[in-house]
Amino acid sequence: MEIDRNWVMKRLSEMPYEIEEAEHGVIEACLDVEKAKRGLAEKEAALYNEGKVEGKNEAQRKACLLSLTADERAAVAANE
Repeated sequence: MEIDRNWVMKRLSEMPYEIEEAEHGVIEACLDVEKAKRGLAEKEAALYNEGKVEGKNEAQRKACLLSLTADERAAVAANE
């Protein structure tokens, strides 16, 4: 393909639309990540409030919490 002035001008005129579409994709992805993180935080808070997080020390409680929120953590990782 030969690059000429008309082709360059056409591509430059198309770029703002392509950039806008890419920006919308990034914004949607960021919102999905935030939604997943919010879901994880809500689940953690509910587990603490319901007394389902057990352990004598912080490390044991954290391990318990990790096992109880595996699905939510996977959702966050998938969205990131």
